Amino acid sequence: QPSVRLYELLLRAYLDLRLLDDFDELFAEVEVGGATSASIKVLALKAAVQTSDWEAAIARVPGFANALKSSSSASPSTAHGHLVQNLVRLAADKAAVPRLLQELRTCELLNTWVLEAVLVECSQRADTEHMEQSVQLA
Repeated sequence: QPSVRLYELLLRAYLDLRLLDDFDELFAEVEVGGATSASIKVLALKAAVQTSDWEAAIARVPGFANALKSSSSASPSTAHGHLVQNLVRLAADKAAVPRLLQELRTCELLNTWVLEAVLVECSQRADTEHMEQSVQLA
């Protein structure tokens, strides 16, 4: 049985090499075996966002939220902030901003920096409806 660290390294390599089918296959194995870590959960969301797989991305938000909550830092790393921006962009592309906002709220991840990412994306798209929803949730 491979260690969690080995799984993490393999998943990171698959993601970096854009071997996304291999990533999904190994991630499914990791999930079934319960060998996930905070880093693996972040990689899983990143893979879903990179492939524009909205359903996988929204399903992986709770794991990402838990990974961030387990972090000792009050503010996100640059990589996590960038991932959230890309997640918000994907939600906007899929006309799913309300669903993302609800999931983020459920996961207690609807904080200042996440709302900022949502507002910036809505502003860039001149999406006043979702911008107003975001402000109301704040």
